[in-house]
Amino acid sequence: MGMSQRRSSLRKRTTVGKERKTVTVALPLFDDKASGEENLLRVLLDTGSDGDLFFPTKRLLKLFEKKESAYPVTWGTSNGKFTTRVKAMMRLMLPEFSQNKIFDLTPDVKVIEDDRKVAYDLIIGIETLAKWGVVLDFRESEITIDNQTIQMRNVGALSSKRELRNTYVEAVEPLSTKEETDRVVRILDAKYEPADLPQVVEDNCPHLSVAERKSLLEVLLKYESMFQGTLGQWS
Repeated sequence: MGMSQRRSSLRKRTTVGKERKTVTVALPLFDDKASGEENLLRVLLDTGSDGDLFFPTKRLLKLFEKKESAYPVTWGTSNGKFTTRVKAMMRLMLPEFSQNKIFDLTPDVKVIEDDRKVAYDLIIGIETLAKWGVVLDFRESEITIDNQTIQMRNVGALSSKRELRNTYVEAVEPLSTKEETDRVVRILDAKYEPADLPQVVEDNCPHLSVAERKSLLEVLLKYESMFQGTLGQWS
């Protein structure tokens, strides 16, 4: 194997599984909030792009105010070049960072067909990232906006509508509800099995005499059905 091949092999080994994406979920804000929740956006925070680019279907684009660009803009991508002539007037909420702050932008629009899938619904370029005060820390794999920090995600994250929805709901869920949900999850994830009563007495009652431990075990065995490790109601 030559030197260049060894270096290439080394690069592949050291980068596999470590690539992260600066992607988050956005809620487009309309007069009807439900319309926004039905059209959650997968957003890429892209330091490699100067401008912002929106990929809506014709149906989705109708929900936004639009304006003609002063001049056509040509974009070069890995899939070729295309030109945009329309901008969308967007107001977004980024629920993972703030549920009160509104983020404004006017991305160029590239309309897609209903059955076409794109990697991201919205790409936000470096000028808007600077305007919003976005901090991308690639060393720690963190994204910070409005003093709130989340981890960068694995490649392919938030690629389904269900995952977008779940991420949005989790971000806007009240703290009290989150705590209750976590408690229920802990209960459901716990290991349930019948208690070994003789071993329980042996391990937890060394301060009792042999006779006392025997008496205690007899009482516990009398009500052994209460220690079967199954979920239910106690009265």
